[in-house]
Order: sequence, then structure tokens, then C-alpha cells
Amino acid sequence: MAFLFLRKLTLTLHRCLALAFGLFFVLMGLTGSCNVFYKELDTWLHPALHVSPAAAPPQSLDVILAVVQETYPHEVGSWHVELPHHPTQPITVWHYEPQEKSGEFFAALMVSVHPYTADILWSRFWGDTWLTWIYDLHWTLMLGELGHHLVGILGLVLLLALGSGLFLWWPSWGKMTAAFRIKKDASASRQRYDRHRVTGLYTLLFLGIMGVSGFYLVYPAHLNPVDNLWTRHAPDAASYTSTPLLQSSPLPLTQAVTIAQRQFPQANIRWLSTPADATGVYEIQLQQPGDRNATYPGTFVWIDQYSGAILGLQDSTQFTLGKHFLHLQYPLHNGELLGRPGRLFIFILGFIPLTLYVTGILIWWKRRHRLSPRPPTSR
Repeated sequence: MAFLFLRKLTLTLHRCLALAFGLFFVLMGLTGSCNVFYKELDTWLHPALHVSPAAAPPQSLDVILAVVQETYPHEVGSWHVELPHHPTQPITVWHYEPQEKSGEFFAALMVSVHPYTADILWSRFWGDTWLTWIYDLHWTLMLGELGHHLVGILGLVLLLALGSGLFLWWPSWGKMTAAFRIKKDASASRQRYDRHRVTGLYTLLFLGIMGVSGFYLVYPAHLNPVDNLWTRHAPDAASYTSTPLLQSSPLPLTQAVTIAQRQFPQANIRWLSTPADATGVYEIQLQQPGDRNATYPGTFVWIDQYSGAILGLQDSTQFTLGKHFLHLQYPLHNGELLGRPGRLFIFILGFIPLTLYVTGILIWWKRRHRLSPRPPTSR
């Protein structure tokens, strides 16, 4: 009796979560599928971003940065240089807080530069193009900071929906085998019910990973205790400052890169951040062999902008178990952990919430129609 009551309560919870949040799960899934191939789609929609490799060596990073800064002299503070992963991709120079978008949650200036000619190929603000708008929809629901928090909460709601669905699926031992398949000789409504259960079961683990990683990407501080498992605390990048020297100007960006590369000669430079002010530092982000997070790798070097002294290091090969787990959340979320096959899998996974929502709504509607009182027949 108690079990039947618990099952009925769980069914009500599962149904309410689906009706209240199902469309949001569908939205997250479909926009997430698009975001998996965001850069490839961006190049396809905007052929000007395709770079033809030249026989001449690439322009120096100092030249490229100078071109961008001369084009946008009113933008002050730190610039962030994203280096391409492929010779046919441009260098993207970011300014996270452009004056034109002051007060917005995130509307970075993105400047794509030809690495061989230093010509600016395209400039735009985040959210002003189709693909960045879709990305923003996935990231913030177009509601700014509030929407960003809601997206994180949706990750937890998804886990609750999956957990309640698993409880409802769980069969008795005698029916365990049948619960893993769709009964083909059953009625259409029974097949629909089986399809909903089996689809949810086989994708439950992967959707759960999306929920956990999505929550972490919004609320990383809430999982800091996991970060510190088995000790070794991460360096505090905000505490590093440069010491101005008399009659001394900042080092060229290429020199800072050379200093960082000496520390990790086998690593590839992925991101460079310039000092925000006179006491700011160079931040060089590198991907070492074995680091599966290609977009945001875990190795950093912080350098005094005047003396070139190394102020701090973070070596991804020395991560604790907890830090390594958290570092993998982004490549788990977009599939890059397993390369192109992993990204393709996440792309397909993004359509599963739509499948579950449609089959679930049909099951609910059929049941609601069956249980609704029928009008009395006239005699």
C-alpha cells in the first residue's frame, strides 16, 4: 500500500516536472545540439571566416593585437586572444566588456583576424548574430544573469525528472527483461508508452551527465569542495599583480608567450590575455598532451608584464582527482572529450528531450482523455 502511494506520488511529480519544464528541456537540447558545431556552422554561414593557409609565416601576435587595438582605440582593459585549432580558422580577439554593450550580462566584442595578413575579416558583438544568439539562448534563455541562473537550476530539475522516471520504470524481477524493450505486437498506445520508457532508460546516464555538467558550468563555486578532494589548492589568479618598473614598458605579447612556452614546451597555446591595467598580468592558457579540454585547457602561466617573471603556474598534469573531474565537465557537456564522434553523439542526444516530451505528452493526453467523464447519452 505504501509502495503504491509512493509510486502515485512519484508519477504526479514526474508529470508536473514534464508539464512545467518539458519545453525548457527541449529548448536546451535543440540549442545544445546547434552549439556543438557552433564554430563550423559559423564558418559555413560566413565564408569570410575561412582562412586559406599561406606559404608565408603567420603575422606576429603583437601585430595582430595592434591592428585590433588601433581599430577599437576606445576599448580599454584586457584583450583575450583565442588561437585557432586549425590552419583554416582565423584568430579571434575578444573584449569581454565593450563600451557599446555596457550594462549587458555578456555581449563581448569578437574580432576575427586573418593570421597570415592581419586583416580584420569580421567584427561583431556576441548575441548579434544567429549562432551567438542561439548560444545565448542556451546559456541565458535571453534573460541575462537571471536566465543564466535559471539554466543552472534546470540542470538540477532535469536530474529530478530523470530520477523520478527511473523509479517509475523500475520493474519487478520477473518483468525486468521485458522492461528493456518495446513490445512490437502491442497497441499503438502501449508502444508509445514503451518507447518513452526505453528511450529515457537508455539515455538516462548521458542526460544526467548533461544535467550535472550544465549545473557546474553555471555554478562552479558550488562544487569547489570536489575541486579540493585530496588537497592541493588551485592558485588564486586574482592575487597576481605586476610591479611597475621605472622607465620600463610592458613586454611584447610574443615575449610573454615565449616565456610560457619554455615552461611547457610540449603544450599548444590556446588563449592569451593581456594586462587589464598597469598592475595587471599576462595570462597564458595552454593545452598539454592528454588534456581533453581543448577549448578551455587547464594549464596556465601568469607573467609580470614588466619583468617577465613568472608569478604563478597551474599544471593540468598535476590536477587532483576532484580538479580533474571538474575540468572535464565542459568537454563532457559538448562532447569534445571524445573528439568528433563524441560531439556527434551529443548532437544526437540533444534531440532526445524532444522525443521524450512528445511521447510523454501523448501518453498524458491519452490518459487524460480516457479518464475524463463522458457526457450522458440521450435516450
